Amino acid sequence: MKKMLLIAFLIAALYSCKTSSSPKEVAKQFIEAVYAGDAPTASGLVTENTKASVSNLKAGETTGSEEQFSLTTLSETVNGNTAEVKNDLIKLSLQKEQEGWKVEASPELVASISNRRADLAVLKSNWEALLKEYEGRVEIAKEYVQYKNGQGTLSPQMQSLNDMINTLNAKTTWDKEKISIYVQGQKQLADMIDKSIEPSFTAGTDMGMNYILQLSNANDRIKAAQAAYNQSAKKTPSGNFPILPLP
Repeated sequence: MKKMLLIAFLIAALYSCKTSSSPKEVAKQFIEAVYAGDAPTASGLVTENTKASVSNLKAGETTGSEEQFSLTTLSETVNGNTAEVKNDLIKLSLQKEQEGWKVEASPELVASISNRRADLAVLKSNWEALLKEYEGRVEIAKEYVQYKNGQGTLSPQMQSLNDMINTLNAKTTWDKEKISIYVQGQKQLADMIDKSIEPSFTAGTDMGMNYILQLSNANDRIKAAQAAYNQSAKKTPSGNFPILPLP
């Protein structure tokens, strides 16, 4: 009799191990449920004390969670009764309860999943706004070089500035690498502008001072646009839009 009970216990334990979902599987199911606005499913995947966070989900996208969150790249780290599941786009904390692994569904986590598409649209819009300011500065710098060229032979620094301007191409399909390279080029351009500015002794009547003021104002607008973009990039990690290193 004892032997039969032991066998039954082992079978039950084995079955339990096979059917218990891993932290990564639970996290994936949770992301899919929240993204789709499936409150009942999401509620069954979260800790008892965070069920309120998913109680008012609105119907969302039934497909696209893999594309939005790159679910196949999720990795898990288990430490006793806690676990962390993450990739470059999202991070989830889980607790092991009696029914298995459950997600700690903070309101911020739920919002980041539910609003993913809208947040990415804001991020893209902020990049386009920053790009517009970058391009505006390039045009002012180009006009300044042309103005100086009209006054005579360009100095070596002005010639270098002109060469740098011609290397910056904003007509492309943007991804993380291209944005990083372009922004680095813009930083180099800003440094070269600072070194190349040549105010004259007749500053009051020198047309060049007008360009210098325009460039200064452009720099201020770029700083504001960079801050807005980075705020979005930090809030909404993306495979295409990196967080920019700011001075």
